[in-house]
Amino acid sequence: MEKVLLIKLRAMGDTVLTTAALEAVKEHLPRAKIHCLLPEMWAPLFESHPACYRIWLWRPARTIHKLLQIFNLVKVLRREKYDLVIALHAAGTSAWIARLTGAKVRSIHFHGIHDKNKFSTVEIPGKGVIKPILERDLDALRALGWAIEKPKVPKVYLSEKDQVAARKWLHERGSKGPLMALGLGASRPTKMWPLEKYVALAQHWRASTQGSVLLVVGPQEAELLKPFFLEPYVMVKISRNVRESAALFAECDLFVGNDSGPKHLAAAVGLRTITLFGPENPLEWHPYEKNTHPVIFREGLSCRKPLAAGLPDWCGLATCEVEQHRCMRDISIDEVIRLWPPQFQNS
Repeated sequence: MEKVLLIKLRAMGDTVLTTAALEAVKEHLPRAKIHCLLPEMWAPLFESHPACYRIWLWRPARTIHKLLQIFNLVKVLRREKYDLVIALHAAGTSAWIARLTGAKVRSIHFHGIHDKNKFSTVEIPGKGVIKPILERDLDALRALGWAIEKPKVPKVYLSEKDQVAARKWLHERGSKGPLMALGLGASRPTKMWPLEKYVALAQHWRASTQGSVLLVVGPQEAELLKPFFLEPYVMVKISRNVRESAALFAECDLFVGNDSGPKHLAAAVGLRTITLFGPENPLEWHPYEKNTHPVIFREGLSCRKPLAAGLPDWCGLATCEVEQHRCMRDISIDEVIRLWPPQFQNS
């Protein structure tokens, strides 16, 4: 195989996790030129990756324009004459793009564990089995006959320029002592720990470590910052640049946050994380070693229900009125503090 196209058109966290599959492809095809088709917003995370030869950008569009967008993109991709196309966590769009590239070998693994893997020329193993997302991605590679026992660790490569800029930004804002990053946002409100608890956690961090707190949010999440505006040791960054966010996380000592893209980004730059799970089980979306990336999750809540037989209990509500959001509200500040690294426990 001389030329490979790797596709994943999903959210930030999914894109970060794709780096593990990219490493595995490079290990099995060391001489191949690996191209990656990724969402435009998250693609910069692959800019310094040594296994990525070329990046193609996907820009989301409305339905009527989406068809034209797919046509124009496929027209260019067909010229590349790929030997192999791998579509991870695929949906209709990425499956059609993979099919229309003209590649004779296509491993297309659909997102839904019970969905048919359309247009795949190989049989994906493990279909219908609940497993961590990294393992599901690797199933698309195992379908090619590759023996892969353990997933690679997702990794984002930062340049010296990225790191220098992050250190300069923190220095200019008076960062002192240990630095904790807080991940305030999530894809829906029910996945978020209450903001007042994050404020109290930040206050405790400051009092016990004499350190600082970093908040990095996207432009649509600025409202989440309001409770912190009177805290002088809290540094705020509203960023559209995902590499900028990654570089700032790399300068921190700890990340505490909801199950979200920033959690995966923090883990991918080597930062220790603590993740707070509420409506969704961590089985699929926390494929990390629990000793360095512990989670807090309330097992056995009756308000979560299985989507189908064999699936873990799950809640898809955007707001929770009946149960008063107890899956997240019941998580105490003390529980989080007990998971801090030992050097910060009794500072």
